[in-house]
Amino acid sequence: MLPTRLLLLGMILGGAAGVAMRPPALQPRSVRRLPPPLLSAESSFESKLRQFAPTSDLPSVRGELVRLQNQLSVAIEEQDFTAAAMVRDDIAELRSKDPAIMSATLREQLEQSVAEEDYGRAASSRDQLRVLRRFLPQYQLAGLWKGNYPNHGDELVRVHYEGDVLYATKVTGDVHVPAGEITFKPT
Repeated sequence: MLPTRLLLLGMILGGAAGVAMRPPALQPRSVRRLPPPLLSAESSFESKLRQFAPTSDLPSVRGELVRLQNQLSVAIEEQDFTAAAMVRDDIAELRSKDPAIMSATLREQLEQSVAEEDYGRAASSRDQLRVLRRFLPQYQLAGLWKGNYPNHGDELVRVHYEGDVLYATKVTGDVHVPAGEITFKPT
């Protein structure tokens, strides 16, 4: 049986008759936590990064992917849906090994998020794209390069990125492109 004071306190604080309420100091505090989808998305992204094929294997992975896509088309045309399903699964596995495919998917997500004004998701996609760069061969060109120009001999060129754009700036110049000027960039 509850003591009378607790029953009266419970009734005063709005509890039903015979039910004692906890005093405010004893009520559990809410703890702010990240929602589970954000946590699982990060771990999912990290697990996908671990699945990538080494850069040296990417040409063979991409060649095999083309071969399997052709095989899938043949299986569908012949209405061999069991074979098509198996090839589809093989294609999905190979696609998970190519960072360029994940990059294209993230770029689409980024554009869609910006169009929908979901800037939190857009920022997440942008950050994942930045991390993904270290797995993409086209972003491994930055540095100091030596080029041999037939009429001028050896010259140094510094290759760098501004966002996704590759630039090359002359370190040692000549009459055509002086030192410190951009010698090439994409058009």
